[in-house]
Amino acid sequence: MLSINTRQNGSQFSQLSYESRKKLNYLKIFLFVGIAAIAFLIYYLHLLPARYNELMSYFLVLSISCNLVPVPTFPIVLYISHDYHIGWIVLLGSIGAAIAAFMEYKVIDFLMRFDRIAKLKQNGKYKKYAGYFDKFSFRSIMIASIIPLPVDVIRLLAITRKYKLWKFLTATFLGRLPRILIFAFLGSQLAYSKLIAIILLSATLLIELIRRAVKIYHRIPITERSI
Repeated sequence: MLSINTRQNGSQFSQLSYESRKKLNYLKIFLFVGIAAIAFLIYYLHLLPARYNELMSYFLVLSISCNLVPVPTFPIVLYISHDYHIGWIVLLGSIGAAIAAFMEYKVIDFLMRFDRIAKLKQNGKYKKYAGYFDKFSFRSIMIASIIPLPVDVIRLLAITRKYKLWKFLTATFLGRLPRILIFAFLGSQLAYSKLIAIILLSATLLIELIRRAVKIYHRIPITERSI
């Protein structure tokens, strides 16, 4: 039986076939490479004044940060909090979050065409959560966008329940405004916000690498593991 896991990013895609998961991973790589290429071109071609390069990179990264590409946003906001006006940080970050939500909506909506994923709707837990979501749809998405906790199930419910896209994006945008405002204000009050941001990002990357290594290790048959 399928289960709705709100803690592990990408768990909603576990029922995809190997080939489908492979294509999804290619999409993630394409997004990362695409964002890096755009940022490089902006910098190399001097499309913006040099002092705005970091701000544009920040906007581009937040534009892909979602369940498909789980990039931690707190350290990124923290990193630039001393360099730009808090209004620009909040506005561009929230717009970027709405763009990421649009991408997430379209991709998951497409994946729901696959039988293995569509069966999720037959899950007892799904039906239970769907009932709550239908009563408090907009507020649920908005609150899920505010709190810095993994509440992927809310966004998944919104997409699988065919919640109106414009409402989904509006709730995401409005929810991100106070969240990024708090992050940016906190960062502006810290003397070493850049250093803290680098430490947090490095720690997140290290934990993710360890998690993936353990996952790969457990896939190896016991007889083939070296002592």
